Amino acid sequence: MIVRENYNERLEKGTYYDINTLERDRIINYFKNNHSLSTQALSKSDEFYSVLRRNLANKNEVNPDLDAILYLDCIGLSTINLNDYIFILWELPDQITKLKIRELHRQWEEIWCPPADDGLVILIPYKKCFLITDYGSVYYD
Repeated sequence: MIVRENYNERLEKGTYYDINTLERDRIINYFKNNHSLSTQALSKSDEFYSVLRRNLANKNEVNPDLDAILYLDCIGLSTINLNDYIFILWELPDQITKLKIRELHRQWEEIWCPPADDGLVILIPYKKCFLITDYGSVYYD
């Protein structure tokens, strides 16, 4: 039996939202349409990371200990609204968390735990996606 982590347990209760089926389907369609990911790649995290890494056009080498806001700056978001929502794709398709950028910043130490986490995908709803790796690379569109 494989025991999977409930990633939301890392976060403070009341600061995040589970997504509904409609949001999950929109996210999956975003990756299918914009990054040519197959249904199979979207159902296996290892394959998802691998295919997404190849499909994201841009890459920066960074210190893997950056703060969440510095990652956003690194991918070209010079202005952000801390009340905007993002999605953290821990594992697809079942573990996707919605939270405000303010909470992403505030709880970053609990969210990103390299090298325990191989990678982390953050989607700024239907605009920008980025993959942070534990070896200091950020891939983004």
